[in-house]
Amino acid sequence: EEELEAALPPLEVAIRRAKAVVVYCSGFGCEASHVVARRLRERGIAAGILDEGLPAWEDAGLPVDRTARP
Repeated sequence: EEELEAALPPLEVAIRRAKAVVVYCSGFGCEASHVVARRLRERGIAAGILDEGLPAWEDAGLPVDRTARP
C-alpha cells in the first residue's frame, strides 16, 4: 500500500479524466485490485474491479490493448 500512496499523486489528474477506471490483478486470488479500488474510492474516484484478473479476460477472448501510455 505504501507503493500505491507514492505512485498515485502524479497519476491522479489523468485518472480523474478517464471515462472509466477498472483495476485488475495478475490472476485469481490476488487482492491488490481490491486495495487499489478502495484507495481510489476514498479519493472520490469510481473504480471497478475485473474479477479473476487479466488472465480471465484473455481466456474469454476479449481484446487487450498493450499500447504503452504515459
